[in-house]
Amino acid sequence: MTRCFPKHIEKIAISPDETYIAVYGQTGDIVILDGQQKHFMFSLKTPHAVSKVQFDKERLYAIASGNVYTYCLRTRKLLSCFHDSGSLNSTALAVSASRVATGSSSGMINIYSKPGTYPL
Repeated sequence: MTRCFPKHIEKIAISPDETYIAVYGQTGDIVILDGQQKHFMFSLKTPHAVSKVQFDKERLYAIASGNVYTYCLRTRKLLSCFHDSGSLNSTALAVSASRVATGSSSGMINIYSKPGTYPL
């Protein structure tokens, strides 16, 4: 069976335990590959071009058009979406055990707590 990949693959992200590889770009599609076999597993979709993806143990975080999307890797479902307050052209995303941090080209950095993702 042939799987379609985004036409504009620009970036990849690897989960900390190397279980998953995310391939993403301008289409809003995030293709998830098996980290060991490099085979297609599933895909996720955002309505806008994805600028950055990060993993934690159970979730994938994606930033697209000023919004942060949180997906459960086990169920493959969108858990939450929130607007990155005051962000202009979000270009950076970092995830820790208890925080999600975003950064934009304007120099603005926002730090949110998990899992509620409320500004600190």
